[in-house]
Amino acid sequence: MAAASLRALAEEEAQILEANRAAGIEGIALRFGGFYGPGAGAEIMTSMLRKRLLPVISGTRGRGGPWIHVSDAASATVAALYRGRPGQSYNIADDQPARLNDLVEHLANAVGAPHPISIPIWLVRPFAPFMAATWLSTSLVVSNSKAKKQLEWTPCFPSYKEGISRDRAGHRCGCLKSPESGKKCVLRAAEPGLIERVDHPRLQHTIREAEPEPT
Repeated sequence: MAAASLRALAEEEAQILEANRAAGIEGIALRFGGFYGPGAGAEIMTSMLRKRLLPVISGTRGRGGPWIHVSDAASATVAALYRGRPGQSYNIADDQPARLNDLVEHLANAVGAPHPISIPIWLVRPFAPFMAATWLSTSLVVSNSKAKKQLEWTPCFPSYKEGISRDRAGHRCGCLKSPESGKKCVLRAAEPGLIERVDHPRLQHTIREAEPEPT
């Protein structure tokens, strides 16, 4: 299942880049790490952790994979609109790959939840084969240096640790500036993980997302 899903993603990216070569569209592929943060499952995970319903998994072989805070994913998308080069692919991830277990344990500690219970991976495989094969049994390290250089983008949160702790503290990530507009802010984070406005010739509208429910 995991292999088939990865093949589908690769085929989708190939179609975008082929359309770019055929001069049909200006295609750019953004390869996102695993999302975390407000609106990306953090509220559900927090609730489950407090009820001890979200376990860590023992017996995993993977050494971790890439992650990206939803605010950083949004700013990278806007940076790609302005600075991305057609026909190119960019890894949009933070600076530190991590295991899912590590993220879950850190979130539990950050929200003051009990330490998660542990269950063996063989118990997970029948019910969540994709997660077991990808997030629990795979080691994937990617470089974000191309995105940093060509998109002039840097993740506000270098790892999930900073992202989770600053979310809890109500940190605002700031804004992304356009090369055409100088100091004008083209993407502004109204609250942690929430995008208030994007100013771009192709996106002339305001984005308003509902605030996450209190946890």
